[in-house]
Amino acid sequence: AKTATLDGAILNVLIGGERIDPLCKLLEARGVPFAFATGVTAEADKEQWSSRPRILKPFAAEDVTRLMQALIETPAGQ
Repeated sequence: AKTATLDGAILNVLIGGERIDPLCKLLEARGVPFAFATGVTAEADKEQWSSRPRILKPFAAEDVTRLMQALIETPAGQ
């Protein structure tokens, strides 16, 4: 995530019981659009990230496709 060329990212809110805030901060600093995939809505609602798009688990492949298309079609910072 530090150096790879990324068009966008869909992130799980919790990995191994820990929040992924450091990764979110890194992607945000690089201008990489990201969204969340989560089954725990309260965890995705942390104020700092509450405006980010999300899909709730379980989700269909079409949901992921639509979300990724929206991420890469939206200008950075919006």
